[in-house]
Amino acid sequence: MQGESLSINYRDIAALGYDYVQEKTYTADHPEVVASANSFLKRFREKQIFETFNASHSTPSLVKTRVVGTQWHRFSDLMPYILCAASAKVSNNRLRHYTIQTAYEELGARNADEIHHEMFWETAVMAGAKNTDRDAMSDEPEISRALNFIENFMMDSKSDEEILGLLLGLEICAQENIETVFSSLAHTKELEAKLAETKFFKLHRQLEMEHIRLDVSIFLRFCQNSQEKIQLFTKGFDAGVEFWKQFWSGIGNVIVRQREVLTCA
Repeated sequence: MQGESLSINYRDIAALGYDYVQEKTYTADHPEVVASANSFLKRFREKQIFETFNASHSTPSLVKTRVVGTQWHRFSDLMPYILCAASAKVSNNRLRHYTIQTAYEELGARNADEIHHEMFWETAVMAGAKNTDRDAMSDEPEISRALNFIENFMMDSKSDEEILGLLLGLEICAQENIETVFSSLAHTKELEAKLAETKFFKLHRQLEMEHIRLDVSIFLRFCQNSQEKIQLFTKGFDAGVEFWKQFWSGIGNVIVRQREVLTCA
């Protein structure tokens, strides 16, 4: 998307039953949105998080499916809490209006049957993950540390800008995340076609870039007018990116351990 507008198909989002934030200024093709999104994407991509993970764990397997399925479910289960905590902690209701939007979607909008972490688990089970896997891998230490890291950063943040930056840091690699999760679950060609038709993946493949646009618009609307605010926002952003580094590195370690368990069994 270098130098181009963010690719967002609002018609497809609406067709899936989801609304989106009304925006008259910082639209997907606004030059400041495009420039800022690319700047933050560049900062994230310098960490080579997904390149590192895929270099060691590119081969599809049921073990990878079960690990990514269980650990992504843990993250997805926590995210509404993080987003609601962010909305509670920011200092005014206009900020809350913007920060609560993604939480509302994660919690199924107006449909309790579409709470996202529950939709995801149904999809992971379709791919071969089991409830016994979720129980057995419910406290993998690297993932627990990563989840505790973002929760603690959120709770310890002393400024709106740090909180808002964290949210963009958690969202900035949304497309890379969803495609890595998809490829990790789709360990056969048959599953690849089947998973592509699930509402979970259809929805997230449409929503993710809009979430990035929303968080970039928050930066432009509330944080770009002073160097101090930019520095605090960047601190939060870097914390979000650090979470992803810990998370995907941790998942790689869990995959290795689970393969060793199978080898020794």
